[in-house]
Amino acid sequence: MTVYNKNKSELVELKNKKNIIDMDIIKHKQKDSYVIYSPIDGIISSVMYKNGQYVDIHKPLLKIAPCNSDLVAELFIPIKKSGFLNKDNKIIIRYDAYPYERFGSYKATVKEISQSIMMDNEEEKPILIGEPYYKIIAKLDKQYVMIYGKEKKLQHGMTISAVIVGQKKKIWQWVLDPLYSYYGTLFL
Repeated sequence: MTVYNKNKSELVELKNKKNIIDMDIIKHKQKDSYVIYSPIDGIISSVMYKNGQYVDIHKPLLKIAPCNSDLVAELFIPIKKSGFLNKDNKIIIRYDAYPYERFGSYKATVKEISQSIMMDNEEEKPILIGEPYYKIIAKLDKQYVMIYGKEKKLQHGMTISAVIVGQKKKIWQWVLDPLYSYYGTLFL
């Protein structure tokens, strides 16, 4: 029986040592990891890095779409096409996933325009513009698309094409515009 008790006590001692080593491993793993808490409740919509990649401190780790919030359209307008761009301009939206010839166009309104120009390398986005641009945030009139008579909720990250509605003029104003621009400079 003494051999049994001796072996049993050695087994208990070895289990205790194993538990201590397991705890040390957990502590060392915790030193190499970080926990980041989001200031908002939401759903992770995209992760910018893969496991093992080095992180650039100037780029976001991930994107979080807030829960129960309306989607907005992000538009990237090249400088050369931004001449008459104003807050509250109306926009016609066409969702790339749903051909507008079949499923129609939708409306939105410009709510924010970036104060300065931006470049492709300044933020993550699904497309490259290739030239300086302004970033626009537009409020969508509807949070869904009509698909064969049924509402289909829009998803975060969908790509769009957009037409910004500029000035509304009568036909005679379009015809006389060149004259106004020429003669208007004579009277200034």
